[in-house]
Amino acid sequence: MASPRTCRNFPLRCSKIQRTLKFFAIFCQRVVNTPLDFLFCAAASITAIYLSYRASFTEKTAAAVRERSQKRRFTAMMKNCIFRAYVTNLGLYNEGYLVGEWVSFPLEREGMTFDESINDMLKRIKVDGKVYEEYFITDYESNFAGLTESLGEYENLRMLNCLAELIAESDVSTQQLESMLEYGESTGSVEELMNLVYSADSFYFMPDVANDYDLGYEYAEESGMFTEAFATLGVLHNYIDYESYGRDIRLEEGGIHTDNGYISLTDSIKEYIEEIPA
Repeated sequence: MASPRTCRNFPLRCSKIQRTLKFFAIFCQRVVNTPLDFLFCAAASITAIYLSYRASFTEKTAAAVRERSQKRRFTAMMKNCIFRAYVTNLGLYNEGYLVGEWVSFPLEREGMTFDESINDMLKRIKVDGKVYEEYFITDYESNFAGLTESLGEYENLRMLNCLAELIAESDVSTQQLESMLEYGESTGSVEELMNLVYSADSFYFMPDVANDYDLGYEYAEESGMFTEAFATLGVLHNYIDYESYGRDIRLEEGGIHTDNGYISLTDSIKEYIEEIPA
């Protein structure tokens, strides 16, 4: 049986074959005088069909290879960083030239101070403080879903680095951080994101809870109701409405279900106050 992909592409392939056969028929009517001419025309048409499909297949294969290669490079680049930003020369950008460089955070200083590392990068993108003095950020990339959505074009690079270092040094898991970001509390700026990461212990995160039923069951289990006496109820415990119980808990706590689990805010967001390192 043909695969779904083959079935989807079948009309397109048929149209190509029909066009080739139509051309072949017209061509034969005009130039074919002997059986040898006919064989020559048939061979030429078959060759044209083969070359057409071969070119199409080669192009698709090359595109797939390029995509896999780009994914591998991105994974390798993001392995040791929290996020990265494409820092762009603003003056050259306004002149129609995209001159910039990806900067990974936390910044790998290689024995240099933060300022020395940043100044070295700015020189490479021709922000010399004379002809071109300003830069801005044209793109962000991160393995943490939702992390860079609140970051703007003119963020302070030192603050970005501090945010990345705070995340790297925290014990919060990727799943919890993404759920905290989706919760939407304190995500409007770099400073608020730093407060969010600093307040990770103010959230109650349940990674194995996917819906209200799971939430109600987990809370019932934590309450200690599943005792030996409860087991004697037999099938009666199947009539407990865990879903409604879980929904009431979620509404009372103001929690949400995310792709990574259930999360709720159990305490206020604390302000992160610390001197930004040089």
